[in-house]
This record gives sequence, C-alpha cells and structure tokens, in this order.
Amino acid sequence: MVIFLWVCVGGVAGTGIRHLISRWAAGTFGAAFPYATLTADICGAFLVGTLMHIGLTIDFVLQAVRIALATGVLGGFATYAAFNNETRRQLQEKGWLLGVPTIVLTAAACLAAGMGGLLGARWALGG
Repeated sequence: MVIFLWVCVGGVAGTGIRHLISRWAAGTFGAAFPYATLTADICGAFLVGTLMHIGLTIDFVLQAVRIALATGVLGGFATYAAFNNETRRQLQEKGWLLGVPTIVLTAAACLAAGMGGLLGARWALGG
C-alpha cells in the first residue's frame, strides 16, 4: 500500500511538471503541432531509460523508489494517453499529413531517447 501511495504522489508531481512544459512549449512554439507532448514524451523516454538502468544496476536504489519514479512521476509526466488523444484529433481534423508525421516522429524520437538514457547511464556508471 505504501508503494501505491508513492506512485500516486509521483503522478501528481509528473502531471504538474507536464502542465508547466505544455504551457512553455505552446508559448514558445505555438499550438499548430503537439510540441508539448513530443517534448514530454522524448524527455520521459530518456529518463525512464536512465532510471531503469540505474535502478536495476545499483543496489542502493530501492525497488519502491524506482517504481514510484517510473510509474508515478514519469508515468504522469510522459503519458501515452496525451499522444494518442492529440494524434487521433489530428487525424480526424487535419488529416494524415499532420497525424502520420506525429506518429513517426514521436515513436522514433522516443526510442532514440530511451536508448540515449540507457547508454548515458551505462557510460556514467561504467557498465
């Protein structure tokens, strides 16, 4: 039950951070393309890759902490649901010319960011 509560607290923090990034991205880049979701998902993929490698490599990172950070904070921060909703809306309203590049760019960038987090953590930890 304690892990559940930490996941919930982490989720609150993650969604709050995502809101701040959304406001920043919309103000900086405009709303024509879902930059906020793309930014959050790329950062989230990188951080999950980093966190999981560190958490599974170093003994002092407790499983409860790893779960709370990955599922709570980063789950609330880089949720696939926002990507899904925005892309579905793009496909319905603006057609395939905007929706398909969103899908391809998000998938490719998040995979690359996840690998970057993993490789960066391996480099930093010497493993």
